[in-house]
Order: sequence, then structure tokens, then C-alpha cells
Amino acid sequence: MVDRPSLPTPSPMVIGTVVAVLVIVVVTVWAAGSGARGDIDAAVDRADAADALAAELRGDLADLRGDLQDRAGEIDRLEDELEALTSELADARASGSEAADAADAAEAAQADASEDAAAATSLAEVTTAVAETDDVDLALHITDVVDGNVLVGFDLREMLADGPDAGRAIQVRLAGTDAPSPGDCRHTQSTALTEAWLEATGGDVLLRRPADAPETDALGRRLAEVLALTNPDSSLNVTLTVAGEAILDDDQVDDDPFLTERLRVAQASAEGTGVGVWGCTESALLGTAPAPTTSPSASPSASPDPTPSG
Repeated sequence: MVDRPSLPTPSPMVIGTVVAVLVIVVVTVWAAGSGARGDIDAAVDRADAADALAAELRGDLADLRGDLQDRAGEIDRLEDELEALTSELADARASGSEAADAADAAEAAQADASEDAAAATSLAEVTTAVAETDDVDLALHITDVVDGNVLVGFDLREMLADGPDAGRAIQVRLAGTDAPSPGDCRHTQSTALTEAWLEATGGDVLLRRPADAPETDALGRRLAEVLALTNPDSSLNVTLTVAGEAILDDDQVDDDPFLTERLRVAQASAEGTGVGVWGCTESALLGTAPAPTTSPSASPSASPDPTPSG
């Protein structure tokens, strides 16, 4: 048996130091373990909170998706309704257009019927006026005034009845009178009075001529007394003469004694008051001045516009 050497017995101071060191180590390890455990617990708490928030957000997202799906369905439904309403509106517009076209057609037909009725009435009235006025066989619608002597018009009954001679122009020379020529004193006023008288009558006149009087002059123009259709007592020939814008044509005094007598009375009145040409210092019409050399703006024998107006 081998003898082991005996270990020296530590001193109480060494033992105390070792114990103190061990205590410090144990305390330090315990403290470190406690801090880590706290950090772990805090991290776990934060993770739990994050999971809860994520779950809540997932719930909100699911709700939003549901709302979006519901709204998408509502949008689809509204689009379908809009398409249906658009189609109905198009159909309604088409129906309305057809109805409007039908109404327009009916209105046009009524207007045509009214126009035809009015034309028939006017034609009847013109025919009656021609038949009831002595020595009248023709009614004209005057469209042009050449001067105080010559007018251009169209057969009124032919126009109203749309007859074959509706577009044939007729020149009229006022019978029994003579008016100033272009360039002569009072020519402008004579023409203006003629136009004003015709405007007042609407341009519709009767041509009066005794059966034994010349029908036309040397230029082929109809010779006639021009009467207002609506008032046959109103004579353009007499109106011009009493205003002094025309005088009695001595070459025609025997053609129509009834007209000649009225023109004599009208001329005496105009001459006595000095109106119209009777107030002119010089007048070719009255023989107190040479005939004017001014070229006429419209020749009485010129061919009229063949198209009736009004």
C-alpha cells in the first residue's frame, strides 16, 4: 500500500474566498437567466399581439373582399339596368320619331287640303268677280310695273287652277291714259303711284274693256282699264289721272266713252289744282318741252320675266 501524501488543509480565509466567488457566480448566472427570460416573455407577448393584429387585419381584408364582391355585383346589376333603359329610350325615341313623322305628314296633308280649299275659294271668288263686273273677261296678278303706262302680269284664274297658261306673261297698256316717259317730269312719281296702288290691292286686278274697243295696241299689249279685284270701283287709270300722274290720251277717247268721261272729270280736277304733271314747268307729256333723250330703264315692249311671283 502506497502512502499518499496528505493534502494541506485550506485555511479558513481561502475557503471563505472560494465560497464568496461561487456565490457571485451563481448570482450572476441567475440574474442573467432572469433578464433573458423577461426578454423572451416580452418577445412572446409582442408576437402574440402581432398575431392578433394580423388576424384582425385578415378579418378586415375578408370583409373588404366581401364588400367589393357585393359592390361588383351591384355594379353589374346597375349596368344591366342602364343597358335596358338605354334600349328602352332608343325604342321610345324611334317611336317618337315615327309619331312625329306621322304628325308632320298629317299636318302637311291638312295644310295641302287647306291650301287647296283656299285656292278653290279664291278661284271661285275671282270667277265671280269677273262674271259680275261689266265688260271684264280677264283677271291678272300683276308682278311687274314698267311705268305708269305698262304692267306685266299673269292670268289669275290660270294660276289658281294651275292651268296650262299659268306661266304665260301678259303685258297690259292702260287704256285711255298716257303717263310720263322715263326722263320726263313726274315719271318717277307716276310709276311710284302705280306701284303703291297695286300693293294696296295685293296685285290682283280685273281688266275692263268694252266689247267694241280695241283689244290690243300696235305693240300687241292688251288695252284695258285696270280695276282692283277686291273693289272694282277703284280704277288705276282714274287714280293716276286725278293725281295728275297721267293724262287723257286723245287718240283713245272714242274707244271707251264710259272711261273717257271719268278721265275727263279726273283730269279737270288735277289741272285745276296744278298737281302732278300740271305743276311741271316743262313736260314732254303736255307738249311744253322736247321729248326726253334719256334711255328708258325698261321698254314697254320688252319681254317680261315669264315666271309669275306671289
